[in-house]
Amino acid sequence: MRWVDRLESCTGQIATGEIPELPEVKVAKRFIEEQIRYRPKHMRLPHKGMRFRSLSDVALKTLVYFDLSPDGRALFSMPIKDYIVNPSIVLILPYEPDHSISVACRLIPEKYKELECHVVEKSMRDDPNYLGYAFAVSYEQLHIDFEWLGKVEPTDDDVRNG
Repeated sequence: MRWVDRLESCTGQIATGEIPELPEVKVAKRFIEEQIRYRPKHMRLPHKGMRFRSLSDVALKTLVYFDLSPDGRALFSMPIKDYIVNPSIVLILPYEPDHSISVACRLIPEKYKELECHVVEKSMRDDPNYLGYAFAVSYEQLHIDFEWLGKVEPTDDDVRNG
């Protein structure tokens, strides 16, 4: 299984109680519930395989993924920095988000390997537990700051396999 295929399961971990009920998790759950409740009815929601291009330069949070579990089944993300995505970069949604429990998604660039060395430091890429990277984007930001393009599935050549 490719690491990007495991992004979908990460989305529901908080909602399904797989993550302990720490105070921070409770606050995050309340925030997400409010965002979903007050989501505008006219807002388009993204689906697997959709492609997006920013309308101008946009700073997106970069998440780097590692597998640090003993059984090799867990996906840990670490936010590292904002990366400026310009309109020449097309982003793809590689999984189907569960809109009933999420307010954001993680996108990967169409030219994944070409950007990887600019987005992720070499020391992280060289880590044996490194799986890949993605950009976190809220549905609201997708609605406002991005052009919605056609659907295309990423190939194994476009995405680092986990």
